[in-house]
Amino acid sequence: CTELVEALAEVFGLSLGREAAASAPVRGVPPPPPGAPTIHGAPTVLEVVDTSDDPSNPAPGTLRHLVLHAEDHDIIRFAEGKNNIALKATLEIGTSVTILGPATLTQTGSGAVVILKAQDKEATLTNLTLSGGTDKNMGYAGSGVINWGTMRLAYCTMTGNRTYWQGAGVNNTKTLTMTNCTVKGNFSNTGGGGVYSRGTLLIQDSVVEDNLCYDDFGGGIANEGTLTVKRCSVKNNTANSPQSQNDILLGTNPGYGGGIGSLSGTVVIEDSDVSGNEGYFGGGVYIKNG
Repeated sequence: CTELVEALAEVFGLSLGREAAASAPVRGVPPPPPGAPTIHGAPTVLEVVDTSDDPSNPAPGTLRHLVLHAEDHDIIRFAEGKNNIALKATLEIGTSVTILGPATLTQTGSGAVVILKAQDKEATLTNLTLSGGTDKNMGYAGSGVINWGTMRLAYCTMTGNRTYWQGAGVNNTKTLTMTNCTVKGNFSNTGGGGVYSRGTLLIQDSVVEDNLCYDDFGGGIANEGTLTVKRCSVKNNTANSPQSQNDILLGTNPGYGGGIGSLSGTVVIEDSDVSGNEGYFGGGVYIKNG
């Protein structure tokens, strides 16, 4: 447990003393003996020991059960051999929780893979692969990861997700930081084959490649908020929609920005490689306003 908390502190720059890390409790483990020092504020560590998923009646020890019952600042990790989860519905996060991989979460039902629904909460996902998301139930815009609050993604891979709406890999409406992430092979119809944001998004040291937006803007990244891209590779993405007379008359957005498309807000790109992308207007970057 000590190594877990210390590793988390290193990834996110947290300041935890060795005593605090050593004292982080694991639910189900007996409490320390009377008289032992108490370190306040140490996170509680929960462990996934059951890979099944029953959205209507989550079993104890499953990821869904732990997420449902987690308290703010809890850490969820995966027991050895219990890190490949076939989800049957969207995993909804409602607290300020950290989910710490390595683990693969695959949507086998309908809906997105993961959503942070609570706008006043902060969630952290680390070392996860999120795939198979769809919007068959038309419940959410987005498919892989959806953020309505404040979220940090580190060392995560979003791949093989698709949506009719915006943001097949990642959909952000508030505040999101992505570090050392890969967004690859996702497909959307209406904005952001890889990533869509109308909030504040910082994406750094990450790869966005081989994503497709069929009928709108931003094959790799679509922005309508505040976007900062640092030290990223944005390659081989496509915003592929031929312009028709209806597009002109209706004012729709036919293939703007194969790599990065921004229709409003602001965009800052630093030390990044944006290449090999295709779009009807702006193969690499298209910025309409901002």
